[in-house]
Amino acid sequence: MLLVLDDARDAAQVLPLLPPAECLLLVTSRQYFTLPGWEARDIGLLSEAEARRLLRKIALRIKDEADEIARLCGYLPIALRAAASLLAATPDLDPSAWKRFTIR
Repeated sequence: MLLVLDDARDAAQVLPLLPPAECLLLVTSRQYFTLPGWEARDIGLLSEAEARRLLRKIALRIKDEADEIARLCGYLPIALRAAASLLAATPDLDPSAWKRFTIR
C-alpha cells in the first residue's frame, strides 16, 4: 500500500499517521522537515518544459494554455497532475477556464 499525505504542515501532523513498515509513505509539504528513521528528499519544481510535457501527456487537449496552467500550479508536480487530471476527466471543462478564476 502507498499512503500519500499531501501538503503536510509539519512532523507532528504526520507522526500519528505513519503506516506499518510494509507500506510506502509519500509526504508532500511546503515546509522542510524530517521524520525519525525516514529519508527526506526534495523533489523540487519541474522546469517549464517538463511541466508543459506532463500537462499535455495527461490531458491531450491542453495546447496553448499549458504554460499558464503550469505557472498557476507553481510548477509543482502534484498540482500539475491534479489540474491535468481534472481536465482529462472533465471533457466539458475548457482548458482556458482558469482565466475566469484568476484574481487580478
